[in-house]
Amino acid sequence: VVTNEIIVRFSDEMCARDIAKVNEELGAGGARAGKAPFQNRYVITSEDGSPRSALRLASQYFGQKGVMYAHPNLLVEKVSRNNDPLLGDQWHLQNTGQNSGLTGADAHVVEAWQTTKGNGITIAVIDPDGVERNHEDLVANRFVNAGEDGPLRDNGQDDDGNGFRDDWSGWNFDQNTNNPTTSQPHGTAAAGVAAAACDNSLGGCGAAPEARILGIAQGRSVEDDADAIMYATRMGADVISNSWGYPLGSLQRPTEAVEEAIAFAATSGRGGKGAVVVFAMTNENIDNFEGDTPDISSLESVIAVGRSTNLDKWGKSGFGNGMELLAPTQAAIGDANFGCLTDELVG
Repeated sequence: VVTNEIIVRFSDEMCARDIAKVNEELGAGGARAGKAPFQNRYVITSEDGSPRSALRLASQYFGQKGVMYAHPNLLVEKVSRNNDPLLGDQWHLQNTGQNSGLTGADAHVVEAWQTTKGNGITIAVIDPDGVERNHEDLVANRFVNAGEDGPLRDNGQDDDGNGFRDDWSGWNFDQNTNNPTTSQPHGTAAAGVAAAACDNSLGGCGAAPEARILGIAQGRSVEDDADAIMYATRMGADVISNSWGYPLGSLQRPTEAVEEAIAFAATSGRGGKGAVVVFAMTNENIDNFEGDTPDISSLESVIAVGRSTNLDKWGKSGFGNGMELLAPTQAAIGDANFGCLTDELVG
């Protein structure tokens, strides 16, 4: 974007008096000199303050004796140059047609990075597989509970009094320990999609590469699931990400404890503004909202997310009239009713 300023570099042989004379002759509105070693580089404002006059002024300076260069002082949109080796394959962030995909069939994340990369946001990733807390592409972004952090972070005490001993970064509701790491990969992959670090020469990038990751490993019971949701809420999670689920059932709703916890998070979390609670819809091609056993993604407080492919097609995940989003990922490998995917849905 053109401004009302130009940058002029005079040769080092020109003295300040000669430079001032040229500026006066050309009608510069104002001039400020650079700093060593470029004292003779000036930022000059057009006399009438217009960008058009600045362009004309740059052309006039360019022809003067002793001027090395003269050009507009442009405002330039910055573009990130990441060095993560897998970023080019992450078509869901920016689809340029790689892997035979459709250009633009993505989440437009790279464009969003011009506004924010998630700094100051905590994403709780709740998963049966937990989250590898020390993964090389996640460790820089792991959430740290200040109330339990310090040289004695594993001192066996509940220093912050929240009922969880030494929970300096997450909790494992299956093992009842402070380490959300397990030997299984799913939750770690989900955390990477959300907030893997960028520009660290490792792996790929998350959608919000400056957000904090609060890893939570689920237990086996409905109560454990409710407690995991409440734990994320109490730890201040802005977003609670869930790539798991189950039918809510018709036997007098045995999941009401979980439903209550989700509703509380969505209305009272995030300092009273309500946390963003996201659930992936089923991998199977079934209605998640109607029938006797709707999926947990059907809850009113939940943002239900289906899948789309790199060809901008529906990825044959669960469906229903409460689906809020289709998010780019690979297509489902099949569905409960019809077997394999038809050709037009692959991607």
